[in-house]
Amino acid sequence: MYTKVYQGGPGVEVFAPVGKNPTAGWKLAGGVGKVYERTIRSYAYAIEGGATSRMHLPKDGGRTGLGLVQPYLALQVSLPPDAPFAFELAVSDTKRVKRRLVFSSSFSAFAATPLHAQIPLYPLEPLRGGDTTWATVVLDLAGIVAGAFKADEFKAIDAISIGASCKVRKIFTLREPPAESMVGELPEGMVGGVAPGVKTAPIPRQLDYPASMDVEPITWVFGLGALATGPPKAPRAQLG
Repeated sequence: MYTKVYQGGPGVEVFAPVGKNPTAGWKLAGGVGKVYERTIRSYAYAIEGGATSRMHLPKDGGRTGLGLVQPYLALQVSLPPDAPFAFELAVSDTKRVKRRLVFSSSFSAFAATPLHAQIPLYPLEPLRGGDTTWATVVLDLAGIVAGAFKADEFKAIDAISIGASCKVRKIFTLREPPAESMVGELPEGMVGGVAPGVKTAPIPRQLDYPASMDVEPITWVFGLGALATGPPKAPRAQLG
């Protein structure tokens, strides 16, 4: 779908809830619908319900391949409290080997085989704030593929599948990682994902949130290093 699209600029828009039929290239299943969000002053798509609720690009399940080659994938999302969240990516490496990255809040630990990786989403727990909390979660795909499979380098995203429960404003790729929210602005328990010395670039204006938002959105880069601290520990019950 994107093999003939220019991808040498700062970013490539993959999804935006604007226009007559913004999901024309997507396969929708279950509880997926367009909603207006006052916080972001624009529309978004809500994905609610069970595991069958999903937005999938492309419609054919990825057989043709998206051909998205920029190494950072950005998801502008709002995550409800106490609800599962999962998404899946099909990627290929420089030798055209296809692999799956499955991200889920149901996973408690990272696990990988040569062609499949399960990546827990407990690092996103501090972002769960409901409709007033929006974030740009940027996946470092080159780093994730290298760390998960220890094989050939990331080449392209072939398919994207977003599951419940979340609201999605935009999905896009980036050539370079964005500057993250300052450490003091990140929710408690979150650490920056951009390594020291790595060049960052602003999110292109046409892809970013509106500047007039009342609540500042969070920008965070997600790599495998975010899993190092382990899942958050449940508070101990007090005796007495």
